[in-house]
Amino acid sequence: MKSPMNHLRGTILSIFEAKRNLKLICAWEFVFCFGDGLFFFMLPVYLNQLNASPTDVGVLYAAFYLSWAVTLLTGGFLADHFDRKTILIVGSLLWIPLPIALATATDWTQLWIPMMLYGTYFGNASVCVYVLRSAPSGKTMQTFSLWVGSIALGYTFSPTLGGFLYSTIGKQAVFYIAAFFAVVSIIPIFFLNRLPKTELKESQKSARFSFTDFSFPKKLIMLCIFLQ
Repeated sequence: MKSPMNHLRGTILSIFEAKRNLKLICAWEFVFCFGDGLFFFMLPVYLNQLNASPTDVGVLYAAFYLSWAVTLLTGGFLADHFDRKTILIVGSLLWIPLPIALATATDWTQLWIPMMLYGTYFGNASVCVYVLRSAPSGKTMQTFSLWVGSIALGYTFSPTLGGFLYSTIGKQAVFYIAAFFAVVSIIPIFFLNRLPKTELKESQKSARFSFTDFSFPKKLIMLCIFLQ
């Protein structure tokens, strides 16, 4: 009889071995989140050094999350009508300006546009579809857990490393390193297989169903799309 750890290991390996797209999605998320974690959690401290009051910091973050909310809804529409791989590439490119702007900014007011661009998440619905299509039969939620786990793993050590680098080699260097990770993270997306047009049509058709038509696991997946 297999132990729980051996069973978990076997499940993870069986999913990854069968699904190339899932490996690429997890690699993209891990690399980007690692770079993001180097600076994002220290951003309020840096904004204070750029003459931002606590209220200014709050307003700037409000703009960030407003952009996030609007583009999540827009991204769902785009994922139903356009190529999802292209959406992921374009959406990822919009995240690059913020760390570069942080490295060169002399006042917090220069960060309005970069911060709102960083808040864009047009690709969330698209990446959820890629993960869903990668799920073997009977392992949908386990596959989604692997995807979310790659995000959490990326954030596990990078904030501590970012804080250390911030105090040793300087904040500008940290921002440029984060920008480098943002660029490198896009590379796996170029190797994703494009979803066939038949799958695009199927997703458009399924959009007509009501929420009550979905089973409990699919309801959880839909919730992930909006909360991620």
